[in-house]
Amino acid sequence: MIDLGTLVAKIQVDSGNSISDLQNFQKNVENAKNKSTGLKDTLKKLAAGFALGAAIKKTADAVVGCVKRADELKESLNTLQTQTGATDEEMQGLGDSLKNIYADNYGESFDDIAVALAEVKNQTNLTGTELERTTENALALSDTFDFEIQESTRAADMMMKQFGVTSDEAFNLIAQGAQNGLDKNGNLLDSINEYSVHFKQLGFDAEDMFNMFSNGAKAGVFDVDKLGDAVKEFGIRCKDGSNTTIEAFESLGFNADELQQKFAQGGESAQDAFQEVVTALNNCDDEVVKNTAGVNLFGTMWEDMGADAVKALTDTNGEFDKTADNLNKIKEIKYDSLENAFEGIKRQIETGLVLPIGEKLLPKLNEFANYINDNMPDIKNTVESVMDGICSAISFVTDNLNIIIPILAAAVAGFTAFQIISTIAPLFTMIQTAIAGTTTVQAALNAVMVANPFGAVAVALAALVAAGVALYMNWDTIKTKCEELLAKVTEV
Repeated sequence: MIDLGTLVAKIQVDSGNSISDLQNFQKNVENAKNKSTGLKDTLKKLAAGFALGAAIKKTADAVVGCVKRADELKESLNTLQTQTGATDEEMQGLGDSLKNIYADNYGESFDDIAVALAEVKNQTNLTGTELERTTENALALSDTFDFEIQESTRAADMMMKQFGVTSDEAFNLIAQGAQNGLDKNGNLLDSINEYSVHFKQLGFDAEDMFNMFSNGAKAGVFDVDKLGDAVKEFGIRCKDGSNTTIEAFESLGFNADELQQKFAQGGESAQDAFQEVVTALNNCDDEVVKNTAGVNLFGTMWEDMGADAVKALTDTNGEFDKTADNLNKIKEIKYDSLENAFEGIKRQIETGLVLPIGEKLLPKLNEFANYINDNMPDIKNTVESVMDGICSAISFVTDNLNIIIPILAAAVAGFTAFQIISTIAPLFTMIQTAIAGTTTVQAALNAVMVANPFGAVAVALAALVAAGVALYMNWDTIKTKCEELLAKVTEV
């Protein structure tokens, strides 16, 4: 049997402190809950900070992209300057030309354009918009017909010097020649470069040369080089005054001295004389005389090509027109695609926005790089000191994980138990009142004791108090280490 009076008195005395402790604990937990609300707001701000950090990172990535493109342009300009030997003052104009060509959507890259621009500059000595346009023409021919920049520029430059055509006219004729199959043996450009001077000496212009090439090819000559070589041989022999040349002229009924004087005058006089000689040669009925004179005037080319091909050389009429817009039409068709359109937009943005930003930042970054290089010993010592502090703080955490992890886990458990304890505290008061008013009903006491929530309360409090004590006992050390870690990270 239990002495109910004594038991009630004991419960009343002991429970007073217990209720007070529970109420104090409840207040503390409520304070903690309120603080957790502040923590939640803080975490929201921190999340916003992380979002801002992501935006800053994207901005930084964009800035890095600007600087990278500016650096690529700088490297290309260095290539251009070394290949042309241009002065710093001249490079200002060449740099503008390079960016303009890139913005017009020509070339694969800055470096590709720089190499092409240097080649055109060195061969033609052009400047400004004429240099840009010629380079763009060479790049367009390269993209369309796989002509090497060096070869097409050399051929165009030769035509410009011999026939007085512009770069646009020269490249237009080359494009027409390629479209009409004159490059079927892959030597159209070489033929233009080698034989232009000989066509010019006989009074022909650039259009005449291409029409003669085309008409000779239609007559059965398999290679334009043969046609050019025939004109070259005739141009040399008609003025050499040799016996074989004089005999050839006289066998065709000409006065050799008068004819040679016409050829020496060049221009229309030489062209008329050429037409007269070839016409007389083709009209000769004596095959022996005809072939002998043909070999004496055209060398082995007469044997290689035949009379019909030589006759075709007298025909300067044809569809070749230096003022035709073939090259621009090629450009319009060649680069008319969605991909090229978007590439063009991208390049306009790069030259209009990205490159100016990068060009402003690049010198500052170079200054910073030089500063780093000059102050590397001091920087190294500072970083080593900071890293030592961080390593010390991290070592403390790793060495005391057996204390820190249970503390954190118990603290979380304590917050979770808040609602349970808030319910138990008033329930405990109700039980005390019930027991105090029941001094004779043993069954009621036993029932109350069976339903006693003290065990659950004791377990929860024990875990929480143990965690709190451990945290309290080590708080100064933990706080100090956390502050050290934060200070080191902030310093970095």
